[in-house]
Order: sequence, then C-alpha cells, then structure tokens
Amino acid sequence: MATSNAVLGFGTLLQIGDGGNPEVFTTIAEVTSISGPNLTKNFVEVTHMESLNGYDEFIPGLKSGGEITCELNFVPSDTTFTTLKTAYDNDTLSNYKIVFPDSAGTTASFAAYVSAISPTAPVADKMSLSITLKITAAVTFA
Repeated sequence: MATSNAVLGFGTLLQIGDGGNPEVFTTIAEVTSISGPNLTKNFVEVTHMESLNGYDEFIPGLKSGGEITCELNFVPSDTTFTTLKTAYDNDTLSNYKIVFPDSAGTTASFAAYVSAISPTAPVADKMSLSITLKITAAVTFA
C-alpha cells in the first residue's frame, strides 16, 4: 500500500507586506485557519441560432483570485489587528503571502484589500477575529 504525502496545515503562515523595496513581510499573529484562495473563472455564453444540436456554447471569460478568509485568535492590543484595521480603513492594497508547511516551501502570493473584519467575543470561549481579503489580479504559486 502506498504511503500518503499529505501535509498538515499546522505551521501555515499568512503574511502581509510593508510595501517597501525590498518588501518585508510580517506574519499575521495567531491565525487558526485559512480558506482560499478560491480561484474562479467566468464563462460567457455565445450560443447562436446554429449552435450544435441546440446546446448552449460558452467561452472562457475573466478569472478571479477570489477571496481569502482567515480566523484568528483576537488579541485587540496586537499589532496584527491594528495593521489590518488600518488597511481596511484606508482602502490599502497590500501584498500578502501564504507560506505552506510542505517540504518545498510552497507559497501563494497575491495583492488584496481587507474587505471584512468581524470580531467575536463569546461569554465562555476565546475571542476570535474573522478577516476577509479580496484578491485583485492573479495569485502566484511558487
């Protein structure tokens, strides 16, 4: 039986760039989960009166890098929160990187806006923070 090459998500990092040259990336603190990027492609319908056998026809349209959603332990005094909140307030387009914990050191790099920030403070559980990043342009995997 073959052995799996699966890798745990533990150790994955989400980083934000400072916009400098060279750009320095800082790890966003206490991330507990990352979802995305959810790459999608739109399709344009091009059906016409002579489409083969009466079937709809489509051609590829524009692509989207989608969004990244991440959950964090919410520590209001941490610079992670203030950095993301400032980017949200100022409509700042920032460079981000997801660094995966595989042996190849795979990264996903993209530019994004902070589109949503949602803190949660339950009575009997940890405070958490949900962040959504709206990706603009392509996502580069390396």
